[in-house]
Amino acid sequence: MRPSWQLACVRMQQQLAKGTKLIAALKQHYERYHGKDLAALKELYEHHAENCVRAAELTEGPRRREEYLKLARASGPKRPLAPSMDG
Repeated sequence: MRPSWQLACVRMQQQLAKGTKLIAALKQHYERYHGKDLAALKELYEHHAENCVRAAELTEGPRRREEYLKLARASGPKRPLAPSMDG
């Protein structure tokens, strides 16, 4: 007969294995059903960043231009940002 500490270790390993399987199943479910949503969200952020860069290029005020560029940086642009024209 095994000592009680060994049984506790075996039970703990079984619980960890169940938890790992559950996490893997949830990850697979999330990727399968929400992968398109994430791609669409990424595309939306990139589009927003491009719009912010365009707005910065058309804006004359240096403060407002810099705010548009900050928004673009936060949204993860695909193309390089227009340089700040403050100085």
